[in-house]
Amino acid sequence: MTRVYAEGLGLQVQTKNTESPSTNAQNHPEQSQTFFIAFPAAITHPDELQIQYIALKQKADKKLGKKTIKLTKQVFDVQDSYRVSKNMLRLELNMPTLNNTNGTSNPTSVPINEAGYAYLFDLEHNALIKDTTADNIDDSKNTSRLARSHCYYTLRKAWHTPAGIQAWVDVFLHGNTPGGNWANSLQAGDTVVTKREFPEKIEHLRDGQALLIADETSMPTVARLLELWENPTPPLVVSVTQNAADQRYFDTVKIRSGIDGSITNRIDSNSERTTKNTVKDNFTVPSHRHRSAMLRTAFSVLNR
Repeated sequence: MTRVYAEGLGLQVQTKNTESPSTNAQNHPEQSQTFFIAFPAAITHPDELQIQYIALKQKADKKLGKKTIKLTKQVFDVQDSYRVSKNMLRLELNMPTLNNTNGTSNPTSVPINEAGYAYLFDLEHNALIKDTTADNIDDSKNTSRLARSHCYYTLRKAWHTPAGIQAWVDVFLHGNTPGGNWANSLQAGDTVVTKREFPEKIEHLRDGQALLIADETSMPTVARLLELWENPTPPLVVSVTQNAADQRYFDTVKIRSGIDGSITNRIDSNSERTTKNTVKDNFTVPSHRHRSAMLRTAFSVLNR
């Protein structure tokens, strides 16, 4: 990228050749070419750049047949919040069907069978509501909010109910952070607003041996991937948390039924259910004494 104009982007492009630089008929190195890629609409203020860039990306992804970012406002009601592990906070959200009448929310647009679907939450929405109703404004909290007014969180799970859409959004609490403070402050009856949606690319996980490495913030995505698993080969999963107690997050996660019945490399427990292929569908995180062996196994697969 050579320059950003109000009307678009300047790109300098050279033919890709992994073995040697591209040459012309006279055996001289080919000169790079310059292209101008126009925005859908010219920007008049720097704040508009991101919107026009996203619109350009949407257009390119559509031509390539890829999933892309959606600039969609959604409104959810907070029903409850509670810990599902030592530091993972679950937000129970609801999108009533009635929201559809004002054009801000559409329950049918919430993906219920997709893993890695992220929402950009508007943290400032809740900060403004609380500040206008509070008698005393905490300046230190305002500074934290302003430091990051938006934050992506993955849709852990969503399902249809007669009243609309029910959803879980799991937020890992890393101490005094804008996102963690926002999630901790939410109470039943509050509304949360999302401004953008981003679908992760997961099609490559449907074939072959997959290795999923989950840190504390990506555990919700891995949990949903397991529940919707379509690959006949179960994945290798490495879960990395600072506190061992947070490994319990996976205790209730069930891997999708229907995996190859010859698979026997999972740990049994009394609470597991058996699928029609006689495969246990609990996903179990090994204890500390097993974890180093699991890491060696996972990375030996990569080396092969």
